[in-house]
Amino acid sequence: MKQVVILIFLVLPLFPKAQGWANDTRFRTGTWNVANVRYEAFPKLHFIAEGQIRSQEFYNDLNYWELKTFFHYLFTEQFSGGLGVGTYHQYADYENFRTPQRQIENRIWAEFVLKTNAKRIQFDHRYRFEYRFIQKWDSALDGFTSNYDGTTDEDRYRFRYRLQAFVPLTHKTMQKNTLFANTSDEVMFTHKAPYFNQNRFFVGLGYKINTASIQVGLMHQFLHTNTTDRRKDYIQITFSTVIKNKPKKKSV
Repeated sequence: MKQVVILIFLVLPLFPKAQGWANDTRFRTGTWNVANVRYEAFPKLHFIAEGQIRSQEFYNDLNYWELKTFFHYLFTEQFSGGLGVGTYHQYADYENFRTPQRQIENRIWAEFVLKTNAKRIQFDHRYRFEYRFIQKWDSALDGFTSNYDGTTDEDRYRFRYRLQAFVPLTHKTMQKNTLFANTSDEVMFTHKAPYFNQNRFFVGLGYKINTASIQVGLMHQFLHTNTTDRRKDYIQITFSTVIKNKPKKKSV
């Protein structure tokens, strides 16, 4: 546990003054917090629950939260797939969860994950297809408009691909009490022009504590729309844990 505290204090001072990579960045560096729990109910069937909270500044101007749950079936040790459902809520900028909400979204998706190894580096390839139910606040109407009410299908479908790499630093493999590096890049495309929707690049350090791990790093997000492009940096802190279902011993 001491190593985790040291890791946080070493990495966090590097990021509070970080800005977006473009001169037109609108906000200061925000925060992106993730909590992930995986329940290994059966050897090949795992259930996952995840929550996220984001802010536009360093733990200020909280404007986004999400909750989602999904399952993975392990076809092999390297290949898994599953289905998920989630709810996503975005609020106005500059104030903490100021109402009315800017956007409410419910989402279902299917995904596949392929794991490959190159010596001590583990690569994860994640392919995800999403079906999105989006409601956006319209101040002129003083209400929400949706992408499934027959008037528009904006961003209803989205395809995502993420390449992630884990590199253990203090051991040759990912095991208990291991400091590791993690980097990833994810691209997203919709079914309508301009097709390209988003890119997320992450780099950071993590520490594996038995069945749990904590990561601290910098996420750079590039969002492309028909009217504008937005770049944004976030300090991302992720806590993950695994709960294993231990079979009961048969009494003799």
